[in-house]
Amino acid sequence: ELCLANPEFNTDLLPCCKVFLFCGEALRNTTAARLQERFPEGVIVNSYGPTESTVAVTATVVSPAMAAAAEPLHCGVPRSGTRIVIARDEEGLAEAPVGELGEIVIVGDTVAKGYFGRDDLTSKVFSEAELDGKAVRAYRTGDEGFLDEEGNLHCRGRIDLQVKLNGFRIELGEIEQNLVEFPDVKEAAVVMVTKESGAAHLEAHVVSAGERVESDFREGLALKNRLKETLPHYMIPKKVVFHDALPMTPNGKLDRKALANKG
Repeated sequence: ELCLANPEFNTDLLPCCKVFLFCGEALRNTTAARLQERFPEGVIVNSYGPTESTVAVTATVVSPAMAAAAEPLHCGVPRSGTRIVIARDEEGLAEAPVGELGEIVIVGDTVAKGYFGRDDLTSKVFSEAELDGKAVRAYRTGDEGFLDEEGNLHCRGRIDLQVKLNGFRIELGEIEQNLVEFPDVKEAAVVMVTKESGAAHLEAHVVSAGERVESDFREGLALKNRLKETLPHYMIPKKVVFHDALPMTPNGKLDRKALANKG
């Protein structure tokens, strides 16, 4: 996104850029589409895999049709030597049916042995498994997703980004996805803010795609009204906060804790 913010970031400036590999953070459809516009001959690869699995274990080439679709981009099929299990329970590897959400578990020959010096954490998320008759490791990622009929992995985000508010289970990532589909929204992050009194509400933090002509209040109200067209009432943020840029951690990831503390 930082590169795309520069209008000169294109194939004329960087003719040697042929392949763009994404892994670690979710690749948004809008980002892929903008990149395809700037680099028409470039190949965009969307992959999935955390450090604990020696990074990427699935991959797919993003076509223009995929980028333009309403459905979030999938992450492709597993590499050789890896199996993706969608676990329906918090313990064990009982598999969920095709299309059903569950925790993504990576089974294969690239999975790490565990965390050095942290046997307590290792025992929680790593386990022994078998693949093609060989003993391998399994890692519970803490990510939620599902497999489609073609075996493509669809990642829906962190399980710990699911919150419960007023008795409703809410996927913060779903609200964010709806926001960034608006042409005037460049980036969005949604957090639940809890006051000292115990009262909680949702806040949307937004970076606009262009110059805002209305006040923050009016722009925020307009966004909330548009969200009401696709989301139930309990998923509509109480407050919309506009930023020039969203806060990032030292390793370049969205700092959700900083956003929650701003509430």
